[in-house]
Amino acid sequence: MPRAYIGGMLKHVDFLASNVPGIRVPLYLPGARVDSFYGFGPTIGAALNVTLMSYCDTCYVGVNIDTVPSPTPTS
Repeated sequence: MPRAYIGGMLKHVDFLASNVPGIRVPLYLPGARVDSFYGFGPTIGAALNVTLMSYCDTCYVGVNIDTVPSPTPTS
């Protein structure tokens, strides 16, 4: 779905939470073992997004906060 469409749907949502199943085996980047793996989801119009992601039987939590307040409606 287009980002603008999803952002419009989530305009009045303050908190998003995601659970992403990760990789169960160790990963290596140019020969170095990856020790941890954090998932950061976009806020897409919400104030806060918390993402839990697993990696090698351990869970990691990424938190993304939108600190810019939403504009207040004018009459």
